[in-house]
Amino acid sequence: MNCNELHKDIEAIKSSRSILRERYNHMNKTGVSGKTDFVESRIATEKLADEILEKYLSDFAEKNPELFNWRPSHEIKLKEKAVFSININNNNGKIIVGQPGSITEVSTTKNGQYEVSTFDTYKEWDIIPMPQINVLTMFSTNKMILGDGYKKEISVCEKDAIEKWNLVKTIKRLNNEEGENCSPHTAIELPNERILIGGDKGMLNICGRDLFGRWKILEVIPGLRDEDGRLSSVKCFYSLSNDDVLIGGSRIIYRCSKNKNTGKWELSNERKTFFNDDKDHYVEDIKTMPNGNILICTDKTIYEGKYNNENNFEQIGVYGEEFYYYGIEDGQRGEYFRKVLPISNDSIIVLSKNTAYDTTSLHELKKDDNGKWFIAQKIGYFDREKDENGNIIAENEVEDIVESANGSFIMAKRGALVEYIRRPGSVEELKDNLDKIIEQGET
Repeated sequence: MNCNELHKDIEAIKSSRSILRERYNHMNKTGVSGKTDFVESRIATEKLADEILEKYLSDFAEKNPELFNWRPSHEIKLKEKAVFSININNNNGKIIVGQPGSITEVSTTKNGQYEVSTFDTYKEWDIIPMPQINVLTMFSTNKMILGDGYKKEISVCEKDAIEKWNLVKTIKRLNNEEGENCSPHTAIELPNERILIGGDKGMLNICGRDLFGRWKILEVIPGLRDEDGRLSSVKCFYSLSNDDVLIGGSRIIYRCSKNKNTGKWELSNERKTFFNDDKDHYVEDIKTMPNGNILICTDKTIYEGKYNNENNFEQIGVYGEEFYYYGIEDGQRGEYFRKVLPISNDSIIVLSKNTAYDTTSLHELKKDDNGKWFIAQKIGYFDREKDENGNIIAENEVEDIVESANGSFIMAKRGALVEYIRRPGSVEELKDNLDKIIEQGET
């Protein structure tokens, strides 16, 4: 905000209002003869005020974000249409997007604009057929693990001194405990440069360097089964403070811990600890809130909780218990929770999908004064657009959401990334909140 410019605008408003008062007093003294001048002055003053408020819309929103709704700001076009993954590199703040045959990096320039750089892995690494790049995890500024669900393999790649990505090693034959080759879905870093890979049919592999420095599968962890004894697919990992890892997936939530005596990683079923019921819980996502609480996003319910001093999980709040079949129900529309993104201790963004009906939506949930979660805003619906013959003409389905700078967030949809920020949609909305803004400013 330019303070000198702001002072000039304030003085202009004061001057306009002073003239308005003079003409109002003149009208009261002279009667009808001064009414025309007064009306003209009132219209001019209101117009000037609206123009000045319009000028500072973004500044008001930046300083008072909680008063306004989420609205799209920037749209970042991508080279390819399909998006397999979107990550934030916590070491440098870059957004990393996995697409067919390419890695796209999005960075923020000094003037707040987005700069897009695409690395063509298909061409540079001469891989046939074209790899389906899914960035599973970043574990340094210049190193990441890629997954290819089609070929059921992972790749370790590193960036060199000239900022070029190089393929270090491709690890094939990711296996579950029955020896079946499985597609990778997610990964997380373990101590000593080890990587835990999770995927289809109970596949849990630890990859790292052997004694000769070669990347390979070091350990296959068995036992990832649901209540009926079936091998369960892995959807997400969550790192705990003691190097243990929570594993969420189809009808499961497990803890993975390293046995100090044997050095082997072992599983313990945490279902009763977190849910303590007989319902089917398809764990889709696990995130940390700013206050350290944990959000566990299942297909129909979102749980908030924390570990107490006895290292037991204590459930604090739940959203979705009132619905029987879906996570989000809006009239005839029903969708399942897929991703959750904490914005603050009292605000989270939820991505919901129903792949059977090709529907996707974003909602903001907030806490009321009693600590109960409720839908604060329907941010948007992103269904596939069809023509009169039922043919798909636009793929608008949202794939994922990640946190961005300044409390905003980025959603990945087909062919683009879209930044959402809190801002007033009009001067009228700003006026509705002006008293609160002034009160907060005085405080």
